[in-house]
Amino acid sequence: MKAAARKRDPGALDRPRSEQAHVGELAAELDRRFEAAAFDWDGTAVADRAADASALRELFAALLEAGFDLALITGTDIANVDSQLGLRPRGPGRIIVACNSGSDVFELTPVGPVALEHRSAGNKTDSFRYLLAWFARRGVRPQQTLIAGSEFGPIGDNPGSDSLLLVPEAAGAVFFSVGRESEGTPGGVLDLGGGPELFHEILSDQLRRRAEGELPEHVSEKDWQIVVDGHGGEEESVRETLLTLSDGRIGTRGTLLTGTTNGPSVLAGGRYAGRGSEEELLAAPIWNRVEAAEAEHVRRVLDLRTGTLRHELVSEDGSKLEALLFQSLARPGTACLRASGPDEMLDSPSVLVAPDQVGTETRFHQLGDVTIGESVNVERVVAAANETREERSLERIVSYGGYELEPMAALHSAREAGFERLYTEHRVRWGERWLDSDVVIEGDPGLQLAVRYSLFGLISAAPDVGEAAIGAGALSGPRYRGHIFWDTDVFSLPFFAATHPASARAILRYRLNRLEPARAAAHASGRRGARFPWESTRSGLDVTPQSGRLPSGEIMAIRTGRLEEHITSDVAWAADCYLAWSGDESFAGEAQTIFVEAARYWASRIRFDSGGAGHIYTVIGPDEYHEPVDDSCFTNIMARWTLRRAARSVQDRPRADVEDGEIARWLELAEHLVDGFDPETGLYEEFAGFNKLEPIIAAQLGERPFAGESFLPITRLRNSQVVKQADVVLLHHLVPDEMVEHSLEPNLDFYEPRTSHGSSLSPAVHALLFARTGELEQAERYLRMAAGFDLENRNQTSNCGLHTATMGGAWQALVYGFAGVRPRGDALTVDPHIPVRWRALELTVRFRGARVRIRAEHERTMIWSDLPTLIIAGTSGTPVEAGPAGIELRASSGNGSRLSTPTWSPVSVPGADERPPSDEATH
Repeated sequence: MKAAARKRDPGALDRPRSEQAHVGELAAELDRRFEAAAFDWDGTAVADRAADASALRELFAALLEAGFDLALITGTDIANVDSQLGLRPRGPGRIIVACNSGSDVFELTPVGPVALEHRSAGNKTDSFRYLLAWFARRGVRPQQTLIAGSEFGPIGDNPGSDSLLLVPEAAGAVFFSVGRESEGTPGGVLDLGGGPELFHEILSDQLRRRAEGELPEHVSEKDWQIVVDGHGGEEESVRETLLTLSDGRIGTRGTLLTGTTNGPSVLAGGRYAGRGSEEELLAAPIWNRVEAAEAEHVRRVLDLRTGTLRHELVSEDGSKLEALLFQSLARPGTACLRASGPDEMLDSPSVLVAPDQVGTETRFHQLGDVTIGESVNVERVVAAANETREERSLERIVSYGGYELEPMAALHSAREAGFERLYTEHRVRWGERWLDSDVVIEGDPGLQLAVRYSLFGLISAAPDVGEAAIGAGALSGPRYRGHIFWDTDVFSLPFFAATHPASARAILRYRLNRLEPARAAAHASGRRGARFPWESTRSGLDVTPQSGRLPSGEIMAIRTGRLEEHITSDVAWAADCYLAWSGDESFAGEAQTIFVEAARYWASRIRFDSGGAGHIYTVIGPDEYHEPVDDSCFTNIMARWTLRRAARSVQDRPRADVEDGEIARWLELAEHLVDGFDPETGLYEEFAGFNKLEPIIAAQLGERPFAGESFLPITRLRNSQVVKQADVVLLHHLVPDEMVEHSLEPNLDFYEPRTSHGSSLSPAVHALLFARTGELEQAERYLRMAAGFDLENRNQTSNCGLHTATMGGAWQALVYGFAGVRPRGDALTVDPHIPVRWRALELTVRFRGARVRIRAEHERTMIWSDLPTLIIAGTSGTPVEAGPAGIELRASSGNGSRLSTPTWSPVSVPGADERPPSDEATH
């Protein structure tokens, strides 16, 4: 609790209202904006159950329309409260009622009360914890919450009824009493007196602050915020990348309000300028520019919980400007800016500014009070913007068109909603996404922030309607010109499949919408089926450059577009991953099309030798230091998996264009395709002839990660055993059932020291697999490398954009590796491996429509699911059903780090939508 105790004025309740103190005079702690209030009903909001609540009803309705959330607690039933209050709110704020001593929770809606929760037994504390969890799901922190009551202090020998609200989970909230606290209040509760009239005045003050355009209060929360002090210099372009806002449609780099240092600052997802290999993400009209906002001191705070960027500026003369910006996750394509400060710092002659992109022409015109900006370069993006200026304040709403709504229609809708509704919708959407995505690491705050930053980058990267064209850096910068690679399918899609399936389906929709060009590419090379492009943009044709420049200045040919063909299997794997997590039968037919077309490609690509062995010649695997090669282990095994997956799909779901003979052919090819496995050593040869190369060990050359060409001449590098990234070992994660049993450990031991991690994708894979083998120090080291890749600018390229797939890899390392969570048919396997320094790992996934929450500690793991879900513990193979009441796994092996042979027992735990008490919740 935040404030020190205050003794009430004994005469306050008896004085006329005109003589009572105003809010600001009563407590400085109340002199700011809050986002929600939880309060007792009788004696706090109303004098008694017979009191006239019409004025309160009007105030509540106005607060809810302004985005303020309300939660009331009462011992009576919902009918009594509803008949007295009579509220039929319209939102976007929401109001819930915990009644009947905590047994029932209802939401008041336009059509009346709707039941949310029922417990056979409950109390005021249980109800309050539910309310706090409900606020959190709507993106409201305890520090942004008012808690009001009238009986916090003791009454005779008994504790006050509202003392049950003093729970650790509410730390940071402002508690106040408006009651007759004759014996005072506990420490941390403001003792104000004043009764329901003062309660009304305090909430009226919150309404006033919104009407006056006050910014949402800044709350410092170190595990949820990226704080950047300073500006300018060589690091400014990296800061711009790190502070990117995106809604999956439009991305805005976190530039200073006065402008950017590194090219276009606003990029349009799925839209490209130029043609062929020169195609790059189309720059959009710039909305986040306030030209006069020059300052001596600048602080920018990216709030991961709410998806907002705050600018705090102090000029040389001490003048201060504060601005809040967001790209609406609830209305993709709509952006908002609200700023307050001296008029001279708010001067902004241009509502929209033309982007700096070669070949892009931007035209502006005025339509009433709306500025229209259109940027054209092969494709086009249109922005419609409106700005409101008042004394010491500026408010700007911008809508980008060409997606679901045209810009004028979207802007009209956004203006009608207003800033407060837009902010609330956006904040709530982020709360909902975090409910299904958050990963909690107790005991390591630095790693916790890095992991959350990775999750934030992923959530921001993909839309969930239409198609999702996620480039290598999403919408955070010009990385690889925004071209789409295998990264999206293998490293990013699993996160969405397990947390927000609609976005995973949109990623696959991008591939399906370009199936015809993939078929044409296969046909052009004399083969059947579909060959997906290595680099793609709008058309689905391959746009890989033909050459590039090495750090030495040498020009070298780029052959990945012609030879890195595992992308075709990677797309098929992504479709299978989506089905495994979602169980989406409505998509099974389209996924099968991908399986079949990919299998047909490989069936026409494989060649037999005189001994009857199948080969795939002249390819490039993920290890791009060696090219071209024959029988790339990764390419061959992924092709084998694809052939078998297609056969299984058609056997389960017959289709007219596939005959039995074709299925048999796929299975025969899969059986005879070589994979380079040596049963004597347990090793897979990375490609034919790898074992004869110079046995240089990357770990002995220098500190990793490093680019191989920075240590070795390109010719020697290609003739060495230095590997760019996880290749053979990655197969043990992607297709473990295709790998020889117990082959992971020897291959990990052999290839890890030879890997330079010249690709940012590599560390996360090693983290995942080291965690799976129980080598937790190594796993933790690689997880840090992956999760902090951009925050630490590890390979000095973050100025060009985020490494989005690396973020997806970090999530996979935590979920598949440390938590050991993986779909297995209709069940979810759970096999945790928790490092010694972590107290617990907690995460949530969506599996077959259920929200499954897992909390893994050293000696036990607890699992909750809001729907009945089959869980397979460790290597037990015996499924047990988890539900809202929760189940518990205990490690019978006694080592505390691995649930190899767990026992099962039911436990009494909170419901599926509540967090168990933990240090995370109390600090």
